[in-house]
Amino acid sequence: TLDAHTWDATHGSIRDSWNQLNQRVFKATEILASNPSAAQKAEALFLRALNMYHVMDYWGQVPFREVTQGVDELPKTLSRSEAFDFVVKDLTDALAGLTKIGPSANNGKANKAAANFLLAKLYLNKAVYKAAAPEGPYTFDKADMDKAIAYVDAITADGYSLDKDYFNAFTTKGNSETIFVSLE
Repeated sequence: TLDAHTWDATHGSIRDSWNQLNQRVFKATEILASNPSAAQKAEALFLRALNMYHVMDYWGQVPFREVTQGVDELPKTLSRSEAFDFVVKDLTDALAGLTKIGPSANNGKANKAAANFLLAKLYLNKAVYKAAAPEGPYTFDKADMDKAIAYVDAITADGYSLDKDYFNAFTTKGNSETIFVSLE
């Protein structure tokens, strides 16, 4: 069903992905509402942005619920364009509080390079996410491409680069290419 692209909302993998990503967005929102430390706030903003980005990218709209909303109250639905702005704001707000880790064998923690990577990806595809129609046409702005380049430059400034050995990315030893890993 997945290979043939004939799935619908009832398919277990699709349903479970939707539920897990949105649950992670809400859990990060709960952390942000609980008076976190500056480091916890930055990491929660990054994780909320990362998970919301996937919902935005896969489904084109994002339900968003504040922690003060009851379960019977419908969440606000963000358009793809609104979700883009929300994710960019979370990431830019998070950047100052995230740590610079650099390449290592243990990089499963939110960090500056991961936020810069997601910002670069967002600006590289901004024309698609902000388009009035999902199918286009798209107009790629030079200023957005320049931002994408600046975010990638920030990643390389943190010590990351393409690894000479492609297969190093699939080992448990550190490499210069892998920025952020998540086991979920």
